[in-house]
Amino acid sequence: MTYRTTWEDDAIPAIEKHDAAPAQGTQVEDQLEGGWRLLRVSGRSQPGQLAGAIAGVIRSGETAHLQAIGAGAVNQAVKAIATARIYLAPEGVDIMCVPAFAQVDLDGAQRTAISLRVEAFNIPETLGET
Repeated sequence: MTYRTTWEDDAIPAIEKHDAAPAQGTQVEDQLEGGWRLLRVSGRSQPGQLAGAIAGVIRSGETAHLQAIGAGAVNQAVKAIATARIYLAPEGVDIMCVPAFAQVDLDGAQRTAISLRVEAFNIPETLGET
């Protein structure tokens, strides 16, 4: 069972609980309810590939939620977010990041993760039109 707060309110989000364990060494995408995608990040994730995944989620009109456990994973996630801004800039899209804590069940043990919500805040009206 997944417990999470809504991101639409201005209050500091409560700690979230996710039952799924993050993948080791790769980012894994899960489609979740509410128009957002969860990208799990490890210390061995490639920032360029993760940035491409973030940019793809933003281009599709969804919000990306990155989940990282440990300093190395958070480092890779932040580098990927910065790179995703560069990828999206030629299209006139900029992104913002909102950090929060999340409680994750990892092999039966509770771990605290950093959850980074990434969303566009100035989407051009022509994005997505053909």
